[in-house]
Amino acid sequence: MIVIKAAFQAKPGKVDELKVACQAMATATHAEPTNISYTFSSDLADPTWLHLFEEWETEEGLAEHFATPHMADFITALGELLDGGAPTTKYVVSSFGPL
Repeated sequence: MIVIKAAFQAKPGKVDELKVACQAMATATHAEPTNISYTFSSDLADPTWLHLFEEWETEEGLAEHFATPHMADFITALGELLDGGAPTTKYVVSSFGPL
């Protein structure tokens, strides 16, 4: 399993537009066959930040995701909406289960 976490800070006055772009991205991504989860959440301490948590069955599925038209559209939108970069971390998980 592959897990990705990312964070996005909206430019001033662009939070609502960023949320719309994130919702469109999540809807399209949920339809991908190797996607397990793709969830955005608002930061409770600073609502200009949105956080992304995503899970993928395989590296190949993640690579296919990066090549989709909705990813290209999302990257374009982020260029207009973000205040800075989008710190992102990838985890390759060898085992998992309930805590």
